[in-house]
Amino acid sequence: MAPLQLIEERERIMAGPASLHIAAPPEQAEAARAAMAACWAWLRQVEACLTRFDPASELSRLNAAAGMWFAASQTLFAAATAALDAAHATDGIFDPTLLAHMRAFGYDRDYAELSQEAPADEPARPAIAPADADDAITPIIPLPTGGWRAVELDPAGRRIRLPGGVGLDLGGIAKGWAAD
Repeated sequence: MAPLQLIEERERIMAGPASLHIAAPPEQAEAARAAMAACWAWLRQVEACLTRFDPASELSRLNAAAGMWFAASQTLFAAATAALDAAHATDGIFDPTLLAHMRAFGYDRDYAELSQEAPADEPARPAIAPADADDAITPIIPLPTGGWRAVELDPAGRRIRLPGGVGLDLGGIAKGWAAD
């Protein structure tokens, strides 16, 4: 048996670095590269659907339709279902409905945009400053939590209804869900 060839690719996707690695026999190297191309295409499709930073993304359109039923793609419905399942399983420790909180703390645009704003000789600062042990971060306006409890899913119609004023941020689960 011929030794396996390691085929690797790296790309920046979903606001971070990602890499794919396949060990394949040399005669299957092209098939491995085709599988990688399909994987990158899938991840780009998920990113385009689930980003909250593009007003044209399906997630942004769902958030804009809060209070009304929204016909979701299979991708959005599955990711939202996984996020809500995680919220239920953790009793809200994981809460995908903290979009308003993320924005209030300054995470209101993609990391790529934030890093472009930093001077060349200075590293990009995070949108959300880390809290010291003695320094609790408190939003200026108290924001409600637990909106995940009121999100409605209609599996038969593949529809989602967010309560008015609630928005989903799937960044905390989308990468792992897509990888699965």
